[in-house]
Amino acid sequence: MRVPTNQLSTQETGRKLVKAGVIIVALTFAALIGFTGYFWSHRSRLTSARKMLLAAFTIAIPFLIVRIVYSFLGAFASTLFSQWSPVKGSWRAFLVMGLVMEYIVVLVYIYTGITLPSNKEEQAQSEGIANA
Repeated sequence: MRVPTNQLSTQETGRKLVKAGVIIVALTFAALIGFTGYFWSHRSRLTSARKMLLAAFTIAIPFLIVRIVYSFLGAFASTLFSQWSPVKGSWRAFLVMGLVMEYIVVLVYIYTGITLPSNKEEQAQSEGIANA
């Protein structure tokens, strides 16, 4: 079966856009890692709640890196039938490098959000320290 030429060019445009998107996500993530390093170097100025957020993001970074690597492998694989393709590739790679990594990051963020002290609690703590 022969595929029409305009459909092939549309598919090629789609592949190029996916590659560009993955590169933009990776560059943005690299900037976030840089900001994380900056805030770790200035953590003495952060409140306890912000330190918790910083720790949560730091814990999530390795899992996000695996997820971004999987996206890179899928976007830059030579064919749609590569093992890294999220559509036709290995379901085990998709499960571990894709879904499990995302779920771990979400669980880290949910746990942090639940255990994070509210503004009132943190304000009361800082006032208690100042009055002591």
